[in-house]
Amino acid sequence: MVEPSRRETLAAIAGGTAAALAGCQWNAEPSDGEREQRRRVTDYEVASVRHADERALFTEGEPLSTPRESDERPPVYGHTYLTSGDDLDDVTFAETSEAERLASFAAATALDGEESVYLFTTAVRACSEVRLQWVEVDGTGPSAQFCRTLRPADVECRATAYETTGFAIRLPFAGERFSGHGAGMSSSCGRPPRPEPFDPTEGSP
Repeated sequence: MVEPSRRETLAAIAGGTAAALAGCQWNAEPSDGEREQRRRVTDYEVASVRHADERALFTEGEPLSTPRESDERPPVYGHTYLTSGDDLDDVTFAETSEAERLASFAAATALDGEESVYLFTTAVRACSEVRLQWVEVDGTGPSAQFCRTLRPADVECRATAYETTGFAIRLPFAGERFSGHGAGMSSSCGRPPRPEPFDPTEGSP
């Protein structure tokens, strides 16, 4: 089979509509009222990694998936929110340097205290990349918004291949009062809206 050229690859990806990641865990688009209640989190730290292997960097409560020997999209997707050491113990990280970096970042967080961690992993086409756009929080919990975009033209990649990317986001508040968390993915990385910044002391007694 003849591989498409780099130019053909970029044109095909740029001209197509990116499909949403499979799975029922993605949050629906929030209503106007929900948007007004959300606040942007600005004081956070993030570690991001990328691994040229079609497997999840971590999993929660399930075995880690293994790469497929085909060009089909691998079932790699997951996000979780850690507020305690027990939560971290429930997460299994892959035996790779990239996954270990996420694990070390999470372990260095003041869980059971003043901080919490949001973990995210997904498959991404080799010629594309995933970026974190922003993090928001409301009365339910935090939500991270990501986007997909093409990698620079000088990056060698195969159009049909998939890799895995992952993020660990350290948030400046404890999360025991929250009941959930969410994630979203945009097919372009345009400039996001600018809601009011989040104040972790707001609503505190």
